[in-house]
Amino acid sequence: MTASTLAAMMRAMSQDPSAELAARQYDEGVTAFRRGDNDECRRLSEAAIRTASAVWSEREQALGHIGLSRADFRDRAYAAGLRHAHKADELATRCGADDVRIQAMHMRAELTRAQGDYAAAVPMYEQLLAADEAAADNRALAMENYNLGSVLLQVGDLRAARARLECSLELVDADDVQQLSYTLLGFAGLLAREGNAEVAARILGAVKTHFDHVGEMLDPAEELELSSHVDAARLVDLDGYEATYGVGATLSLAEARTLVSRAEQHPA
Repeated sequence: MTASTLAAMMRAMSQDPSAELAARQYDEGVTAFRRGDNDECRRLSEAAIRTASAVWSEREQALGHIGLSRADFRDRAYAAGLRHAHKADELATRCGADDVRIQAMHMRAELTRAQGDYAAAVPMYEQLLAADEAAADNRALAMENYNLGSVLLQVGDLRAARARLECSLELVDADDVQQLSYTLLGFAGLLAREGNAEVAARILGAVKTHFDHVGEMLDPAEELELSSHVDAARLVDLDGYEATYGVGATLSLAEARTLVSRAEQHPA
């Protein structure tokens, strides 16, 4: 048992069940997921469900199931993850938590995408974009435009993928390095497929260095897509890829963003 796990258990034991406690357990599970501690994500998500059940909070129960769906996603237990996403949607529908329903739909799209069924994932992300537009949520729009652009890359619709990735880059805040890193990852894949292997390799180097620095583990879908982006860049420039990637590894995300802008002005 890690020190962080023990501390979380002690905090939970010292507090009475409440919706606020369940929400905090869910949030801590998300943090654990992002740093790659999937067992901790699962434990905290299960704790959130128990806490929420004790106080009859369907919203927080739904969040707990989203947490378990996320943990299953990382474990590649896709059928189980979809069951938890559907359960989250059911609970969120009953209590009128539309924002949680959107999260459940997002997990369904991610799980479908991770299984390589990109064509089926496209309309799911389109629905998510429509919901984000209705909510005027720019951060969510930046994320879902990136996601939709990424699956469109995989089905070979480069023109539509470019439009979505450009929207994502326009919307993402320069200070939001987490989303910026993913949007740049999508652009690297696009540029590689468009024949601009040099800029693609540099962006991939910058993005991979960022993920290593912050200790963020890629989701299963992005792991597969990153590999496909590397393959696409190497197909264009096998001999020069490693050296160019190494140069990119010294760049910041802001510098990589500038590379994208320059590539737009001077396409390969």
